[in-house]
Amino acid sequence: MCIRDRYKDFRKNLLNEPFKLQYSLPIKIRFLPEENILFISIHHIPCDGVGWVHMASSLAKVLNENKVTPITVDDPSMVPGIFKSPYITAPRQLFDSWRLHSADKKENSKDKIINPASKKIDFFGSAGMHQHYLKQNLSELKPKAKEIGCSLNVYFLTAIARAFFNLYDDSKGDTVAIRLSYDLRPYFEKEKPLFGNYVTTSILRAHRQDMDKPDVMMKKIQDQLSEALDRLNNKKLSYPWFIDKIFTFLGKKLYSQAILLAKKKSISQPTVHFSTVGSLDFLNKAGEKAKIKDVIATVPTFGLFMTLINIDGVFNINISYPSAEYQDEAIKSLIDKFEEEVGSLLTI
Repeated sequence: MCIRDRYKDFRKNLLNEPFKLQYSLPIKIRFLPEENILFISIHHIPCDGVGWVHMASSLAKVLNENKVTPITVDDPSMVPGIFKSPYITAPRQLFDSWRLHSADKKENSKDKIINPASKKIDFFGSAGMHQHYLKQNLSELKPKAKEIGCSLNVYFLTAIARAFFNLYDDSKGDTVAIRLSYDLRPYFEKEKPLFGNYVTTSILRAHRQDMDKPDVMMKKIQDQLSEALDRLNNKKLSYPWFIDKIFTFLGKKLYSQAILLAKKKSISQPTVHFSTVGSLDFLNKAGEKAKIKDVIATVPTFGLFMTLINIDGVFNINISYPSAEYQDEAIKSLIDKFEEEVGSLLTI
């Protein structure tokens, strides 16, 4: 087996290595001596992408013999980022958020969301992953997004939606629903935590009717993103968080059963979950003694999970997926089509 294949197999096995919350450490460290590669993986339960990046940054500093300042363990509660103080008004805030959520659900009730899974399953299996470096770099895309009048996030979200519409015809659906992750830390009213899990999400939608008008699709996605950020800023996303928290309190067994039930009954779920970590250029500025070779933001999920990272102007895209539902070739086709759409948007 060649070095590249051994490397890919090793990291795939690491992604699927079992983790028992009560008995295992959430961090995994493995070493491939022949390739001189150190793998470090941390579970999503104790921290999100921001915490993970902080851990990687600290390690880079230590390996380069720089001083690292210890930090205290933060309060894991997301309440300060979800509710306005005083918290006695939380029930009213929750009710207002529910009304917004219900209005959104009613407005989008006729959408037929594309489900790209090749087959339906009612079990949890192993996760696959595919990583790719985009041909288009930051120096090309950032000025174009600015010219169009949208953020890079919206640019990529539009490319994702167009890729799905090109790969799946009308019979599969008329709407691409993208679950987008947000860091809650900027919305904490007082002290902002660092290491922990402070993420929430919202759903953004693109419609097939706008395929011939990419600028219109971008504008609609931008408007939805602006509205979601406004709700975050004004603490109006508490209801979706509350529902997710209920499942957390019920425990992992009931949580997994709820997901399986949703699969069996074909309850609608987003087409893809997208998360961008941003630029990680600073990770390799700690020194020359140790460098980070590869950074892969991913988790094994029950659907498509797509992440994007930028290092030295190069975009690194990764998709994780349930292997029983998605064929490897289909995932590669999706990434190829996404890259094609990223390029085509440069011409508008």
